[in-house]
Amino acid sequence: MKILTEVILLGGLLMAFQAPAQPIDLGVWSEWTEPAELVHDLPVLKERSLRLHVATRLDPSQTLELSGIEQLLRQAENQKVEVWLWPLLPKDRGYWLNQWNANTYALQVRALVEHIQSSGLSFAGISMDLEPPPEVLEELLQTASRLQFQKLVEIGHTLQNELLYESAQSEIRTLAEWLHLRGVKTHLVTTSLLLTEELPGEPGDALERSLGIPVVPEAFDYLSFMSYRSEFERMIGRMNSRVVYEHGLRAKARYGEKAGIDLGVVGDIEFPHAVHGYRNPKRLHQDLGALRAAGISRAQVYCWEGMRDPQWGFQKEFDRKPIFSLKFSLMDAFFSYLQKLLTKP
Repeated sequence: MKILTEVILLGGLLMAFQAPAQPIDLGVWSEWTEPAELVHDLPVLKERSLRLHVATRLDPSQTLELSGIEQLLRQAENQKVEVWLWPLLPKDRGYWLNQWNANTYALQVRALVEHIQSSGLSFAGISMDLEPPPEVLEELLQTASRLQFQKLVEIGHTLQNELLYESAQSEIRTLAEWLHLRGVKTHLVTTSLLLTEELPGEPGDALERSLGIPVVPEAFDYLSFMSYRSEFERMIGRMNSRVVYEHGLRAKARYGEKAGIDLGVVGDIEFPHAVHGYRNPKRLHQDLGALRAAGISRAQVYCWEGMRDPQWGFQKEFDRKPIFSLKFSLMDAFFSYLQKLLTKP
């Protein structure tokens, strides 16, 4: 009887150890599909319990044209799919939000929200993608992949502009306050390099200032960080999920329940550079498990265009703490040292 009791207890412990964690609140980014076409994907998004963060093209030189977005929002409301708008400027205007276009971006987002709300439509919130302009980002990535310390430092110092940076901070804070007053939630997404482990005595915003991307944490309901394994592998070769696990731990420690991580890339993309991402769901599920082990409860995956196939349907993910990764530790040390060099005396 005693042996039987011990067997039952041991079995219970094993089941508890292997039991799936509470599923992550998961969203997907859609950048390359016209909003009106996404209407056809709404049943699949609902079936997989996915939020949709949809690229919303804004062009200051043209009249606001949102018929596709309006159609998507109308159908999404009917089908109970949560939609976040992801405003993007033309490529020659910096594309993503940064210190060089913050004023233009804020004006365009205000016009977007006013137009949609005046049409009687609603959406969950605005996702603000904070990155340097595409040409700057590509130069930085290529230089980093060659481990050219001195050139990276020179580029970073050249990009630092205290007046622009602080002006952009103010624009972002004011825009977020305006959105909140109109009942719109705010989500900031930016690079996970800002989660690089800081060296003792080192100011914390040297990388932000060198990239022209001022983070204003208090202005946002959610903050997420792009920890794309495929991007890091582009620089240093194949690696395990330790990178997303460590970034998840740091994001959670700094921002609590506001914190999220973005995973990717699913499939292949060409812009802002060619990336060959996840070929099947296995590695994505590994990363999701690593996030659960890190305590992250909200995440996004880039991008929906690579995930339409039924094989990308998500199962309940298990907590999976990845083993130590020397490649991640070396990369983290590289960027820690770079941050120290970028800190102006």
